Amino acid sequence: MLLQRYDDRLNVDLYITADTAYWYNQSLWELRGRVRVRNLADRVTYTSEQLYWDNEKHEFYSHVPMHIVTPDRDLRGDRFRSDEQLTRYEVKRTRGYIPMPSAFSSSSAPADAASR
Repeated sequence: MLLQRYDDRLNVDLYITADTAYWYNQSLWELRGRVRVRNLADRVTYTSEQLYWDNEKHEFYSHVPMHIVTPDRDLRGDRFRSDEQLTRYEVKRTRGYIPMPSAFSSSSAPADAASR
């Protein structure tokens, strides 16, 4: 199954693929098997074996292991909830890579290290 979302200029800005899709009550999609969501504008890719898409709440969610890759993060987790753009999301039981802000790395150095 392939779904494509178009922006105002009729360019594809989001792809959703899965082996199987079920549509419940004309508002909830259940996607199963090799699920992949790709936001082209923000360069975000989500993959899992199952994903729900609630059209009324405009959100994605999942309760199975998942993987999301953004330009600066590479996360895996066991539960997921996000807006439809994959820009505001929550991952539970997280593991992966998130860069450390430079403010943390410079303030965590020992105080006497600069004087050496």
